[in-house]
Amino acid sequence: MATRENAAQKARRYLCEGRVTLQRVDHDRVVGSCRGDGTVYRVAYWRRVWSCDCPARTDQCAHLLAVRLVVVVDVTAEAVR
Repeated sequence: MATRENAAQKARRYLCEGRVTLQRVDHDRVVGSCRGDGTVYRVAYWRRVWSCDCPARTDQCAHLLAVRLVVVVDVTAEAVR
């Protein structure tokens, strides 16, 4: 019996398969997309909140985790402003 991928494993696979696209990365915002299994989902970070428009509606979905593998948000820099 095959084991099912968890969200972190799926995120790494999406990244390795080139499914992550970043449109904008700056000091307070990230905008990108991740092609899941059949659909492209919009992923964003703004005002300290990560979001994805996939049906999972969680900040721990594979699409968000895939983008977060390549983007580091410095929350201390935001606190200084």
